[in-house]
Amino acid sequence: MKTKKKRTLKLFGIIDVVAIEEYLENMAAKGWIFNGCSGIFYTFIKGEPQNLKYHVSLFHDGSAFGSNGDNIETRQYAAEWEAQGWRFVYANGRQVFFVSENQQVEPIKIEPEEHLKRIKKCINGELIMWPLWVLICLMNLFTLNNSWPTEFMETGSTDLCWVVLLVFWTGHALRILHFYIKNKKRVSGGEDIIFPEGKKAVIYGRVMSVLLVATLALLFTELLFETKMVFISVLISVAIISVIIYFGSKLVRSIGNRKTKVQQIIIVVVMAVLACVVTIVVATTAAIFDVGGNNVTIEYSDEDGLGTVKETVQRDEIPLTVEDLGFDVSGLIQADTYCEKYMTIYGTVSDCWQAYYDQYGGPAYGIYYTIADCRFGWVKDKLIEQYMTTDYYGEDTEFIKAEDEETKKWGAEQAYILTDGYDEGHRLVVYEDVVFFMENDIEFTDDVIKRIRTKLADQLK
Repeated sequence: MKTKKKRTLKLFGIIDVVAIEEYLENMAAKGWIFNGCSGIFYTFIKGEPQNLKYHVSLFHDGSAFGSNGDNIETRQYAAEWEAQGWRFVYANGRQVFFVSENQQVEPIKIEPEEHLKRIKKCINGELIMWPLWVLICLMNLFTLNNSWPTEFMETGSTDLCWVVLLVFWTGHALRILHFYIKNKKRVSGGEDIIFPEGKKAVIYGRVMSVLLVATLALLFTELLFETKMVFISVLISVAIISVIIYFGSKLVRSIGNRKTKVQQIIIVVVMAVLACVVTIVVATTAAIFDVGGNNVTIEYSDEDGLGTVKETVQRDEIPLTVEDLGFDVSGLIQADTYCEKYMTIYGTVSDCWQAYYDQYGGPAYGIYYTIADCRFGWVKDKLIEQYMTTDYYGEDTEFIKAEDEETKKWGAEQAYILTDGYDEGHRLVVYEDVVFFMENDIEFTDDVIKRIRTKLADQLK
């Protein structure tokens, strides 16, 4: 008969040995006997309900990725416990699991100084990862010098993921650091080491679980604003990468200390490269086959009269169109029309574009505008600064203040004209919380400004 197995996910920290022991004992009482663990995943085998006593000891076996206890160091350490009535169950490189049917069995007493040294060796990796994660999060949060002003606003939802990760890792590292410092004082005072209570560890695990779930929810919410094909491609990539990591971890652990640390690291690097390749291949395939729901095919004559050209363009609904500005588009071919909206922690950004071709596919009319509804004052200031300093239009271009009369017509705090000394076809209009930029090679007459304000009345205020 096939052995029934069960795998659970528990966010216990490395120092939560008391909570882990209580959890394993409760599972044994329900007939699920602990068989091993991989990170935050615990494996159990179905059996008869038993009254078992577990002990989890912190012991770094010297391997880079854990060895399931198949190295000399762990076997020697386990032998000391087995001589006292404990049976070795599993080791993951930093924690060693023991079990006993005797409820009165006592854990081996370890000298506090030696015990503290072992704990320090086990938690070093956690503390080393902390500043690395802080650096990664801060780099992503404060990289605002994008090539186009609104780009930093459009990544706001992703930035919120980095904020949650920053809180997660900081809380995790500070908890471990506080535990070590507190017990170092206890040891120096001649007292024994005390691990966190089981209930406190469970509460901590739940808080960390909420943070991780929030991170995933924010990440996938961001992806949902993209096309369904992108979302599906990410799910496929995550599934494939998870399989690679699972079997790769099995391979590394099966090798154990029979390979050097360098060789183990090479295996992990190969796994990472393979995962990246899978992601790129799936994303590229999705991009190739992503035809979208609003795409249509248009036709126009080749400029040299050699035939007909077919082109796929996007057709979205936008609040302000070329026709709204009073242009005569009869006889022209409607090309791309799209409007993408990004809702982020910095505010809301709408990027809209519409173009018309002549019969040969040449540009006839086109408008592009961005409406940034800024949630914070510093975001609006940063956005205006980036518009003023961008070299997107060349070194000879600059923004100059519009006349007070034009600013009044816009009903804005300030209006700016982008000029290169000859043409003055673009406008940057600043309201209380909104920054409006319009790229259009037309004359902004009183009638044109009135039409724009009328169509975008709900957004320009």
